[in-house]
Amino acid sequence: MAKFKDIVGQEQIKEHLGNALSTGKVSHAYIINGEKNAGKEFIARVFAMALQCGKGEQEPCQECRSCKQALSGN
Repeated sequence: MAKFKDIVGQEQIKEHLGNALSTGKVSHAYIINGEKNAGKEFIARVFAMALQCGKGEQEPCQECRSCKQALSGN
């Protein structure tokens, strides 16, 4: 799985979610909409992984227990 920096385009949603992570002001819900195959689910998975990451940074580390579980689909 990639990180936010690897997502091409979608600058507005990446900026919004990145700001939410960096400031710690995460809303209780987000609606991500768009055309079919636009990467909505992918962005949601990266965001969820970043929220659960044990290092607590803006980008998921992909090395901690939570990230490894997310990468394995658990």
